[in-house]
Amino acid sequence: MVMMPFYQFLIGVAEKDDVKYAFLTQDRRLIPLDESARFLSYHADFQMIYGVWNKDGKDLISRMKIDSASDFSFLFALSNKTISHTAVSPDNQKIAFLATDKTTQETQLRVIIHEEFGWFPLPFIKIPASFSPVCFCSSDVLMYTDVSGALKAVRLYKQLRTVEISPQGHSPVYSGITGFRAFIQNKKIVVSGKTQDEIETNNVSALSFSKSGEELLFADANTLCRYNLMTKEKADIFRAEFPIVFIAEL
Repeated sequence: MVMMPFYQFLIGVAEKDDVKYAFLTQDRRLIPLDESARFLSYHADFQMIYGVWNKDGKDLISRMKIDSASDFSFLFALSNKTISHTAVSPDNQKIAFLATDKTTQETQLRVIIHEEFGWFPLPFIKIPASFSPVCFCSSDVLMYTDVSGALKAVRLYKQLRTVEISPQGHSPVYSGITGFRAFIQNKKIVVSGKTQDEIETNNVSALSFSKSGEELLFADANTLCRYNLMTKEKADIFRAEFPIVFIAEL
C-alpha cells in the first residue's frame, strides 16, 4: 500500500532504452512501481494512475488507484497498434493517447470516453500527431504536437476545430486551478496565463505543474527542479542517476 503522506512525486527515469517509474519519498528515496507500466499519467483529484501495460504482446490502457499500486484494471486496447502518451481529462471521463500503426508507423491522436458499459473510442478523433506528450486543457479540449512540430489545441466535437498555439512546441501542460499553460520549445519552457514567462534550461526532459498550479516542476536532464511562477525562484529537489522523463506531484 502506498503511504501517501510520505510520497511526494511519481517520476519516470530513462535507464538506457527503458523508463522505470517510482515514487519519490519526502526523504528522497525511490520506491519502484510495477516495472511493466509505461507512458503514465496521473489524476490528482481521483488519485488514479493511468498508463499502458503490455499483455501477450498487446498494449492495454489500464489504471490503478495510487493506494493499491500493484493492482491495475484493463480499460481498452487496439489491434495492430502500439499505444503511448496517455492523458486523462479533468472529469476523469476521457483518456487521450497516441496510437501508432505497427505497419505504417503512422501516429494518430485518439480519445476514449467512459460510458455505462465501459470505455469506447470517439470515432471522429483520429488526428495525425507527433510522438510526443498530449494534455487536456479542459474535458473537451486537448493540446498536442502535430506532424510538423506545431503545438495545437483541438476541441473534441464532431466538427473538429483546431487552433495553433505555437509553430514549434511539445510536452504541453495545463493547470485547471490557475489557468497557466506551459510547453517546451527548444531548450526553454514557455509559460502563458496571468503571467508570461520563458525559462531557460540546459536540456529539459519532463514538465508538469505542482498541485497548487503556481509552480512548475521540470527535469533539467537528471535533476528535478521546482520553479515558482510568482517569485521566479528555482530550487533543485532531487538528482537521479539517469534522465527524468516524467513528473507528477502526488
